Amino acid sequence: MVVRTLLCTGIFLTCVGSALGGDSPNLLAQQRQQTLAGIKSKPLMKEQHINDVFLLVRDGDDLTLQPVMTPLRYYEEQRAELKELPYPATVLCRELSHDIPDQIEFEFTAQDWPNEIDHVVYQVQSRPSELQIGCTWFMPTGDRSVLLMRMNGMVTLRLSSREESGASAVVDINEPSYSAFYRKHFELLDRYVLPMLRHLRQESAMAPESEAAWQVLAGDLPVEPTIMQQVQAQLPLLDSTEFHNRALAMRTLRKLGKPGALCLMHVSRSTLSCEQTARIDEVLSRFTAFPDETSSRLRENADFLVDCLYCHDATLSKLTIARLERLTGRTLTFDATLEDQPRIAAVNALRDSLMKQPTKAENK
Repeated sequence: MVVRTLLCTGIFLTCVGSALGGDSPNLLAQQRQQTLAGIKSKPLMKEQHINDVFLLVRDGDDLTLQPVMTPLRYYEEQRAELKELPYPATVLCRELSHDIPDQIEFEFTAQDWPNEIDHVVYQVQSRPSELQIGCTWFMPTGDRSVLLMRMNGMVTLRLSSREESGASAVVDINEPSYSAFYRKHFELLDRYVLPMLRHLRQESAMAPESEAAWQVLAGDLPVEPTIMQQVQAQLPLLDSTEFHNRALAMRTLRKLGKPGALCLMHVSRSTLSCEQTARIDEVLSRFTAFPDETSSRLRENADFLVDCLYCHDATLSKLTIARLERLTGRTLTFDATLEDQPRIAAVNALRDSLMKQPTKAENK
């Protein structure tokens, strides 16, 4: 991982639009009117839903954009009036080559004016081997920008700010893949990137890996008594003075796979030595994605739990629905056999229904 911080004055931030500085709400209203007039002058697309235009999807260890609409053979920006967004968006989707498949240039820009003084621009860009997902807030006090990009084999999260005084800051966090970034910097993705994806109804792109979902829901799974007995038998050997015994115990625990890892997650560590604890963590590292404190927090996070339903795992879906029912006090139904777009639509519908009623945790 590389973290780079730049502090300077007058740095140019690559974003869409221009900062309003301390301009009045009247000027923002004029800008909104001009921006929308420009958008409405573009030809209207037939698509009415975002997921009929594009999808952000996990492809192995990476995050990619999948155009759903038919690409044009020429350069033309189109207007998209989508039911999920408060204002029209602009879309560019064209073939870069008629002879080479999947050579597509894609740009999606959505505007939002959440109040009388702020302007927000969301932008998604994709070209062969490149992807950028960004959001910029233009406020009277300055600009704030979030950009997640995949380029030249590297995934980077860039957080930028520019104050009205001219002072600016840029922070870059880099990892070799989206999967690595998700595991090491989930809190950053959750705080800065997920709100963008939710606005664009692309939450499924941040669907938890199965290891992450299992870790969060492990406490709701009953352990197998016979497996637990085998695990308990190996614990003393993890603290043996003989290297051979410690190594044998580690191999035995690893061979128990996910059932054994589940039992280890239930083991009380209050009486274990530092050596035993360290070796248990080493075994569990293959089956966990988050620190324990993050996992505990997400266990009570309804949004994350709904995201777990994107995972095509019937057992995980059953555990997730049961936990959501305890968290919300509501009876919920979900068809775990659904796949692809129908599953995404069902998850989004469940999320929308839950947003209408606060959870028990939020009521406390």
